[in-house]
Amino acid sequence: MKNTIIMLAAVLLPFYSVEKEKTLPSWSNDKTVIAAQKKEQILYLFFTIEKKVSEKITLKQSKIAEGRIRTFLGFDEARVQEGDFVVTLTGADGKEIVKQAVQDPLHPVMEVYDIKEIKRFKASLQRAEFSLRFPYSENVRYVKIEKKKGQDKKLLFTQKL
Repeated sequence: MKNTIIMLAAVLLPFYSVEKEKTLPSWSNDKTVIAAQKKEQILYLFFTIEKKVSEKITLKQSKIAEGRIRTFLGFDEARVQEGDFVVTLTGADGKEIVKQAVQDPLHPVMEVYDIKEIKRFKASLQRAEFSLRFPYSENVRYVKIEKKKGQDKKLLFTQKL
């Protein structure tokens, strides 16, 4: 009996362990699957900001690189504080694609390490640089930057990419 079970296992095991050919499912012509098969890319945007009378933002460079953003936090309006920037990427139709909040680059929070404690204070700069990265989308046509002022937002920058 024992020998029979061993013989059966020896004969049947090769048939079940052979890896079957991998094929795409019948719904593989769906647009979402085709989009997932494309190479993942990251859109980098590099800005400078100067404060004279008001803030002047300039897009220095935009770059597309291969790669994947592993974690991209969703935009939460409640976490945006007074003076922070809200960067919005929109499509040609004006539809919002992605939003991201940026702490005010002209007033960064600086840390001073003392023997007993860490102190934080806001510095005031006249010129600064900042960069952002987003998951790349072919639909992105415009970048818009707004500054939060109370309950409202002030438009600082708009440019076609």
